[in-house]
Amino acid sequence: MRRRKHQKTIRIIVCISICLLLIMTVGYAAFSTNLTLTAKANIDPRTTIYVSSSGNDEQGNGTKNKPYATIQKAYEAAASKATIYVINSLSVDKIIMFDQDKNITLSGYEGVQTISRGKLNDAILVATKGKILFENIMFDGLNKEANNSLIRLENCTATLGENTIIQNNIDTGDHGGGLIVRDSNIFINGAQIINNKISLDGNNGGGGILSRNSNITINSGIISNNYARNGGGIWFGDIGSVLTINNGTISENISELNGGGIVLSHAKSIIKNGEIINNKSNDIAGGIYIYYGELTMKGGSIKNNTANKKGGGIYKHSIGTYTYENGIIDSNIPDNLFQE
Repeated sequence: MRRRKHQKTIRIIVCISICLLLIMTVGYAAFSTNLTLTAKANIDPRTTIYVSSSGNDEQGNGTKNKPYATIQKAYEAAASKATIYVINSLSVDKIIMFDQDKNITLSGYEGVQTISRGKLNDAILVATKGKILFENIMFDGLNKEANNSLIRLENCTATLGENTIIQNNIDTGDHGGGLIVRDSNIFINGAQIINNKISLDGNNGGGGILSRNSNITINSGIISNNYARNGGGIWFGDIGSVLTINNGTISENISELNGGGIVLSHAKSIIKNGEIINNKSNDIAGGIYIYYGELTMKGGSIKNNTANKKGGGIYKHSIGTYTYENGIIDSNIPDNLFQE
């Protein structure tokens, strides 16, 4: 009898042990799965990411309810194609680097949001790879002196879309007041590049845009009230580069020497439509200065530009090329076209 009771007790203990083991195994698997899913949620690339001044790069996960604090963190967490929404205004003390082969849209959330320069003495955003679309975003230099443009684009494709504003930068170097472009393809589709300056030391150029070895297409937008030694609005250069103006306005820009509106150097430009108006040079070429460049005018208007010496509308150097097919060149002072 005792033996039977002992065997029964052993069987009960064995059953209980097996049950406990099963429970522990299932529990551990569930716990591990939860950990894996939680970790995966935190590190998986996201296609929609939010950034806010009240966010947190360490504890946030990039959602609207738990946004990141910096665009840099959002960019690093982004999938190969993603949209980064800026919920409110940000002050930047460190360069935002877009240096991966990603297709990124950087946009203000529910209206235009501002990214301004804080203690940073450099560009706010530098892109060296990939594709970028800017929209509903304002880059503001706050009229502080800095040794760079507000934005630097190199070896990339970028579109400056509706409600993109690049303004109030004072570049103390030779980088372009608002935007510097190198080895890139740029599309301006409604952006405003306004109120930027570049220092007058040396042959600095490109108060609004300085472009080297790149293609720029202006479909719409405004480049206005920028200031430089050469190329108050745009300094555009290098063999093989093409500036295409399909529409838009280049106005109220000022240069100390050449090209209040545009300097065209060793590059081509085709004007199909749009306006180059009310630009000023304190020396020559109020509207466009052609130097080792090729300008073809197929439409649009060059009006009311002024130069203190000559080439109120267009100044063509003897080594430049100018072809007129259509368009309006009128009311420029002291002349509409001066050719060496």
